[in-house]
Amino acid sequence: MRRAALLFAAVLLGALLAPAADAQQPAGVVVNEILYDPADPGSEFVELLNRSESAVTLQGLQLADARQDSVTVSDAPVTIPAGDFLVLAQDSAGFAAQFPDAPNAPVEPSSWPQLNNGGDAVIVYTGGATLDSVRYDPGWGGGDGVSLERLDPAAASNDAGNFASSTAEGGGTPGARNSVFAPDRSPPRLTSVRVFDDGDMLRALFSEPLDPASVAPSDFALGGASPDSARVAEGRKRVRLVFGDAP
Repeated sequence: MRRAALLFAAVLLGALLAPAADAQQPAGVVVNEILYDPADPGSEFVELLNRSESAVTLQGLQLADARQDSVTVSDAPVTIPAGDFLVLAQDSAGFAAQFPDAPNAPVEPSSWPQLNNGGDAVIVYTGGATLDSVRYDPGWGGGDGVSLERLDPAAASNDAGNFASSTAEGGGTPGARNSVFAPDRSPPRLTSVRVFDDGDMLRALFSEPLDPASVAPSDFALGGASPDSARVAEGRKRVRLVFGDAP
């Protein structure tokens, strides 16, 4: 039990684990805003944001809902400049009626996966790979002509706490920064650690949900050594760290 005791002492000193500062700063394109219940006249729309520092060119961009009813947005390559937006709309005329001051006209695919007001998914593909997906519920926000906006582009896509109803006067901000934009600039804090298997396995609890795709063993260190594996548990606030041959 000597190793476990040492680990527990390290927790008390606040020096047990050190998550990487950029662990939740992945690059790429994300679903940034969804209008699933438009005004009349109006149009459903999905806004994509290129949160990376360079332009992204998407070949064979497709949009789908929870039923996997996918549509091809464009056969030609679509480029989104760094930090810029691409708005996809079911009906460009209805979109213009509700958002006459939108910075740019939307892309209108030849067909559209009708989004359910009672909850659905927005999935974006390119080349057969998923760029991002948001499985929303009306409890997250939006509805009655108001869009559902993402607070933090770098935070998890399927966290209800990362979305809210638009507060913009027109009911949304397609092609512009979200009205509820609130990036989390503080890294997650380690709040507690439990030790198992005589110190070979740790369960770390953090102050906020983590993005499973952004967590790797190299994000943590104990005495200069990284664990053999790091897995985010259900709820995404706990990380299971395995050192050595623990099961």
